[in-house]
Amino acid sequence: MPVVEASIKNLKPFSSDRQPTKRTPRGPSVLTPLKRFLKKNIVYEDPETKKMVMGKVQDVIALRLILNATQGENEAIKEIFNRIEGKLPDTTIDQSIHNHKTFVYLDPKAKEENADSNRIVSELPTK
Repeated sequence: MPVVEASIKNLKPFSSDRQPTKRTPRGPSVLTPLKRFLKKNIVYEDPETKKMVMGKVQDVIALRLILNATQGENEAIKEIFNRIEGKLPDTTIDQSIHNHKTFVYLDPKAKEENADSNRIVSELPTK
């Protein structure tokens, strides 16, 4: 279906005076009951004293995460370090920075002679 140019010209950006009247109704959030449950007290076995103690669910989960990490579970180790030291930034290379040609010479003399027939040329994809 083609877009009519007149309708595009009639579009106006939202401002503090002009706001949408119909908004999507929000349903119940998952976070509310989750936060409430994490603060509840439960009885669990303290791994140091081997006695039953009262504590919060969030403390038991943190304890389990630590126990999993000490048993060599990589995901638990990574989660603990991400929480303590901060998550490392994504190391994806931006291809726009490397928008150049790469030359691989098959014959060492080809570099000196600049012979196009003796080299492979590959280009990184551009956007």
